[in-house]
Amino acid sequence: MTHTLTCWLLTWPLLIINPSHGFSSQSSNDIKIVGLPGGNIESLPGMYVQTFRRWIVQDNDNTDDDDHLTSTGMTTENYSLQTIEPIAGAGLHNFPYDEGWVDPTTTKELWWPKDIPTLQTRPTLNVLFKGGILSYVSMGLDVRVPHPVDDGCPGGDDVVVTSWRNYGLNSQPIARQWTTLTIAMEKMFHVEGFLLRGGGGGFDNGAEEGGREVLFPSLNVESVLGKVANFIAQMDPLSPLAEGFHIVSFPMRKVWVDLPSLEEEGGGDGSYKIVCLATSEPFASKLLDLDEGLLEMSSTSVLEVDVVRTEEGGKSPYLTEPYKRLYLKSS
Repeated sequence: MTHTLTCWLLTWPLLIINPSHGFSSQSSNDIKIVGLPGGNIESLPGMYVQTFRRWIVQDNDNTDDDDHLTSTGMTTENYSLQTIEPIAGAGLHNFPYDEGWVDPTTTKELWWPKDIPTLQTRPTLNVLFKGGILSYVSMGLDVRVPHPVDDGCPGGDDVVVTSWRNYGLNSQPIARQWTTLTIAMEKMFHVEGFLLRGGGGGFDNGAEEGGREVLFPSLNVESVLGKVANFIAQMDPLSPLAEGFHIVSFPMRKVWVDLPSLEEEGGGDGSYKIVCLATSEPFASKLLDLDEGLLEMSSTSVLEVDVVRTEEGGKSPYLTEPYKRLYLKSS
């Protein structure tokens, strides 16, 4: 209890009351699991899921410089052509590297502090491991702050980029609806991402005519499932993934996309919702018009978050050490 309270205090600037969305909470809604035999639907408590450790897998061959650099100082594990890196702070209750990091996992809102000029994203396929065995598959979204850091060489002009995934609370979304490996292996299974503007409400209300934008195009999952299979085949029995629950993200693109600014010209509200779908339905955009019950019947994995502007992280008197390099530009 004391540890949880301390984490809340240390992240004061990232926890605010937003007039459009009400009071933002750290807790997530339950995770639904669809696509089970007989059309059954199961659920996992959101607070329980937030104790799962999270990892990101990178390709070692032809990896972009800014993809494999990390500001966390954590160790990585090398699986031949793939490197797995822990997401700092995720699974806070049992994560050994929580020295000042807060839990970034969210299913409802993606927070964007005012002193962070740019957020970038790309789609991932997330898989849940239970005791080293792949259990479920879900839509994922890899979010980062592209943070330039001087290389430190006297007179040098070179700048490298470190990827900040955990930049505070609610900075790494996961899907609120997961599906099975059987569904993910269907020939038509693919992922699509959208920005919904002007809805301000439920899943279908955000999809008003003219309020949709493509975040990323339709992507087939066949190649990334091959990477998942290779990853499993080369997993060391002594790997930390061999015990407990873990969410592992496999990026589906090397290209990062800048999220649109939340400020419109004239000071208007440029708020929007991100909806990403992993589905076997041929036209994912049509699913935006379905109600919740029909969406569950489609065995679709759904990631849905509102992008919310929050106070400046650098102004917090409780800013912890890991975040000072990002918000205060100090080492």
